[in-house]
Amino acid sequence: MDQKMFICGFILAVVFMRFPVTESIAAAEMSGVIYPGKGVDNILLGERPPSGTPCGRGAELEITCAAGRVEKIAVTSLRFSVERSGLHVGSPLGDIFRYYGDGKDKIVPGGILIQYPDQGIDFTVDKKLGQITAITIYRPLLPEFPTKGYGQFNKQLKQAP
Repeated sequence: MDQKMFICGFILAVVFMRFPVTESIAAAEMSGVIYPGKGVDNILLGERPPSGTPCGRGAELEITCAAGRVEKIAVTSLRFSVERSGLHVGSPLGDIFRYYGDGKDKIVPGGILIQYPDQGIDFTVDKKLGQITAITIYRPLLPEFPTKGYGQFNKQLKQAP
């Protein structure tokens, strides 16, 4: 009986030493979330940056502002992942297509830019490694609807009984 208790205690000690609870809690608290078309953590598009968060390039984020409001946020840190998809800097190119489908792509210095303007997110991918090097979010660009013919349609609506 004592030998079984010793073995169980030893196994538990090894497991807890291998996966410390405090480290996993700290890692969960430090992970940031990218919300496509909305913001990153508490930095929201279209709003003023939170106090202590300046516009410009930082160690993990590059915040582009216009008239003092956040216009675009580029993420280059492993600490942040995209809401729902879990994509992050270092994710493979194939994961982008699996989750978002085909996007608009163009060659940029150092990689390929894959754009999803209707969702407010772009991915920069290293050509050699095939991995995400940056994730940029902005307000989604909605398609323009044709206005030709709406005047005629409104007249018909007003004349309807």
